[in-house]
Amino acid sequence: MDLTLAQALETAEREYLCARVENLLQRADNPYGERVAGAALYSASNGIAYLGTAATCKHARGQGLHQALITHRIEQARAMGCQRVAATTLANAQSRRNLQRAGLIVSHAQALYRLAHP
Repeated sequence: MDLTLAQALETAEREYLCARVENLLQRADNPYGERVAGAALYSASNGIAYLGTAATCKHARGQGLHQALITHRIEQARAMGCQRVAATTLANAQSRRNLQRAGLIVSHAQALYRLAHP
């Protein structure tokens, strides 16, 4: 796997998510009036929850927010009666360590594909 490409994709996805949420909260009709620190995607269906992309914005990193986002989504999954929780991450990412701290275990490795000649 091209680790540099995988890291670039993960970084781009995380930064896009943070930027999108910050832009939404900076609108005039923002009911919170505060700067966002992180965001997470989550879906659940048929007893299975998927913890999608989660991101902590640069100004709020190192404070345990990412771990809190994971924990909250797992609690929501349990409350909805989900029997399984799934997530994906790069093998050497902080996300992997946070997911494992929350009780998730590696089920399998996944390959990242790219065009040989862009």
